[in-house]
Amino acid sequence: MSGAVSTAIKQLIPVGLVERVPAPGSRRDHYRFREGAWATLMSQQNAVLSVMHDAAQEGIDAAGENAATAHRLHEMQDFYTYVTRERPALINSWRKQFRQCSQPPPPTACRGYSPLPCDRFGPSPAYTSTIRSSPSCSRVARG
Repeated sequence: MSGAVSTAIKQLIPVGLVERVPAPGSRRDHYRFREGAWATLMSQQNAVLSVMHDAAQEGIDAAGENAATAHRLHEMQDFYTYVTRERPALINSWRKQFRQCSQPPPPTACRGYSPLPCDRFGPSPAYTSTIRSSPSCSRVARG
């Protein structure tokens, strides 16, 4: 098992997903995922998207425009064109949300206020509806 982990770490370091971190008093190497690792990974997928897009075109060229598979290959090509175009905005949106969710909550401004909980899908709807419906709080809810 440790051999597989070591191999995985060696593969993740060069692409910038994992970094070695100091561990005072330890003789072992310690690693962690870098902050923003997942957005970095998605930002580096240009080659994969390009290969898939080109593979669809090669299939269309080989089969012909009127072949039964051409429709599916055009769909594949359109999908990868779309993902390539939309990915930068998606990553920027994620980074913005991540920054908002990783900031410390504002000081408690009124009774019943609880810090903004961020889950994997963004601000909790229960939080925003609770704050918006609270008569004792004039604070405008984020979200």
